[in-house]
Amino acid sequence: MKKYFIKMIAAVALLLSTGAQADLVSTAGGLGVYDTVNNVTWTSNANLMATQANSYSGGASAYVAAVIAASGGVFDGHALSAVDFWINGNDLGLMSWWGAYAWLNYLNATNYAGTNTWALPTTVDGIGSYSYGYPSGALGSPSQSSSQMAQLFYGGLGQVAGNDITTIHNSSYALFNNLQSSSYWSGTESTEVSYLAWYFATRNGYQSYDGKVRTGYALAVTTGQVGALSAVPVPGAVWLLGSGLMGLAGLRRRKATSQSAA
Repeated sequence: MKKYFIKMIAAVALLLSTGAQADLVSTAGGLGVYDTVNNVTWTSNANLMATQANSYSGGASAYVAAVIAASGGVFDGHALSAVDFWINGNDLGLMSWWGAYAWLNYLNATNYAGTNTWALPTTVDGIGSYSYGYPSGALGSPSQSSSQMAQLFYGGLGQVAGNDITTIHNSSYALFNNLQSSSYWSGTESTEVSYLAWYFATRNGYQSYDGKVRTGYALAVTTGQVGALSAVPVPGAVWLLGSGLMGLAGLRRRKATSQSAA
């Protein structure tokens, strides 16, 4: 009986461990997408800046002014201005690297989705983060460990190297909206050249760095689950195994009691 009891405990542990598969789930009332493996939450709107600018009471220009004001008009020694933001037509949402950081400051100042810890995703600053097998040039995806965006697009959304994420992806893609076929800024600067910063290109899965003055989109991320419930439901199979263990424990107690009475 003791050996069987131990085996049942091992079975529960195995079920719990194998159940922790990579998964993306909607959270914060649909405002975020939670990565259950990497324990981060992304904004579900992949062009949130454009959506906010379009709905701002004073229009896009007034919205950009509010974004700049949230950073006091300066970020990292760079004087922010309307030049750091594209506010016209289909290009609305494109920002310089400094503009992307100013926008993040605005999200945090307004406590978007109930948190003020939004950030740009990180990238490991080094040759190993280049995609397509740099420096050999062989087609291939960047290692998922190279950046948070590689974890999201390759690991979470099924990006295929050399293909556009908007055309080839898995079912979790539907959790996001307004995802652009373009470049998304990383928060990581190049240590080799100070005016360069890393980016991820969703149009082909390429990862590299570019001048901070260039424009790209921004996808905000934060640690943990935004809008998480206080209790997480336990899977039914685990409940069944747990009930079995409780039954076995009760059986052992009854057996021990009957033996001592004899």
